[in-house]
Amino acid sequence: VVIAGIGDTYGVPKKVRFTCVSEKEHICPLNGGSKEVELDLADRRLLNCYGVPDSSLRDALHPPQCAAVEILQRYTLRTFLALPKVRKLAAKRSDPFGVVDEKGREFRGEAIYFIDDVDPPGTDGFVALASIPYRAQAVVQTEPKRQRKVLQVTSLQRLEQPWQAFKLTPGVEAGFRRFQAGQGIEAVNAKIDELVRDCTDHITRRYGQHREVILTAELIVMSTPICLDIEGERKPGYGQLLVLGDTGEAKTTTVENFLNAVGLGALATGAAATRTGLTYSLDDRVDERRVLRWGLLPQNNRGLVVVDESHKFSWADWAELTDVRSTGEVRVDRSVRGRHPAEVRQIYLANPPESHPLSHYYAGIEAIKGLMRLEDLRRFDLVVIAAKGDNKKKEYLELDCRRRKSPQLISPELWHAHLCWAWSLEPGSIAWCDEALEKLVEVSTELDDRYGAATDIPLVGSDIKDKVARLAQGVAALVHSTDDHLTVKVLPEHLDYVGVLMRAIYDHENCRLDEYAQTYRAESELTENEYQQIRGELASIKTHALDPETVDDMMQAFRRSDSLSLDDLSLIHISEPTRPLYISYAVFCLK
Repeated sequence: VVIAGIGDTYGVPKKVRFTCVSEKEHICPLNGGSKEVELDLADRRLLNCYGVPDSSLRDALHPPQCAAVEILQRYTLRTFLALPKVRKLAAKRSDPFGVVDEKGREFRGEAIYFIDDVDPPGTDGFVALASIPYRAQAVVQTEPKRQRKVLQVTSLQRLEQPWQAFKLTPGVEAGFRRFQAGQGIEAVNAKIDELVRDCTDHITRRYGQHREVILTAELIVMSTPICLDIEGERKPGYGQLLVLGDTGEAKTTTVENFLNAVGLGALATGAAATRTGLTYSLDDRVDERRVLRWGLLPQNNRGLVVVDESHKFSWADWAELTDVRSTGEVRVDRSVRGRHPAEVRQIYLANPPESHPLSHYYAGIEAIKGLMRLEDLRRFDLVVIAAKGDNKKKEYLELDCRRRKSPQLISPELWHAHLCWAWSLEPGSIAWCDEALEKLVEVSTELDDRYGAATDIPLVGSDIKDKVARLAQGVAALVHSTDDHLTVKVLPEHLDYVGVLMRAIYDHENCRLDEYAQTYRAESELTENEYQQIRGELASIKTHALDPETVDDMMQAFRRSDSLSLDDLSLIHISEPTRPLYISYAVFCLK
């Protein structure tokens, strides 16, 4: 289980003394004396005692009628909201608002009562982390206040996450050599192609050249280390990917097959793929008291979460998620307050908005503008488009034939070990050489020159350097660019590979971000001839309000404008005939 919420803490009796205080003759179970009784952790009477003042404990402990009760020692009883540890959450078929796990079991929180002398291991004074799994031993009891079934926990054993338990054995290290590439961009490209083909043939089994490009992006994002530490500044290193595509393009099946094979990561779909399911919600299952119930992102801190059907998010949902995606932390400041780390590699799968096929758009990347705000879109390191027709049926047959002939290079167990190793990399374990830092500037500049003009689709902008750096670290980890598997070396060829991959994705005929940016630049920037023509027309207006100095100021403001579209002009153009000409004309030009 994971502890998803914390309720109240109570003191309950551990050892009590019953003393006969009756002066009348009677048959006394205590023989007129006293008796000390120690309650076992599984004793049902403990649940009768929480929240009860000492003066009322007689009714809870059921002592002899003649006895007074004295508390000698106490246990600490803590109330928690516990959730089962799962890898997949999906909508319940019979209930669109219900959620089930990968085995079809209903996913819901349970109130548990932990009784012990000390804090559970690893809770740091009991600031519980939902990303820490526990193995709980409990007995089922009937909670006396509301006569409901509860779990009375007698033991909580902290478990390690798979990447925390990862050990680099000689056998695993020998297997990692299959990931390693030679020097140069050609060697890196050839090795990643080999890894992706092998994964396609033996694990995902969803064929097509463009699907292999998508899988390449997913494997790189899955392999990104948790931290980006370059040029003396530490930033989030975990990658974030959006796959936007038509239905039936195997977006979900591909990544789900991979996660099932390697046994890592969490997949949320349907009713579970909501803002509350990912970040937090307020639950009143613990003593009728509202407690924070942490979602999948906090529960998988330092791991991987794949979110399906993210096109169903509202813009408000995206806005709240963006804060978590940017800071790596879920913060709650409502009637209940709390915070939880959520440094998570994230892959979002979405269909085009309003059920339009991507063929509805001239440039497929335009579909993304209907999903979220610009600031939410900017947080993605990479966006891949998947349109119908990208993969031909002939390819399926040829690639399926290839699969039957090729031996498996990387087993699911080795992929599991690879991801655990990549996720265990701590800050300071990534080394950037001077040549790689120079190449980072070069590749980022080339991409910005190519796509940066599309300011209304801000995938490539002022933060492109950080995006390229994160993805390059993922490439370096994927091909195990290391001598000792303690320090990963980012080399210039890893930056070159990121540049080639991003151009292949954004220049693809289903995306056309390059053409979109070129058109946007032509519509939003003034050429020198256009500048001189408009300046001349302004200067020709016979009015004292437009002296040469004013014209120059207006034109410079006009030229510095980052974007200019016909929609912008139509919004503020003043064309009423009662207005003076110079006001109408000047406002039109300034916008």
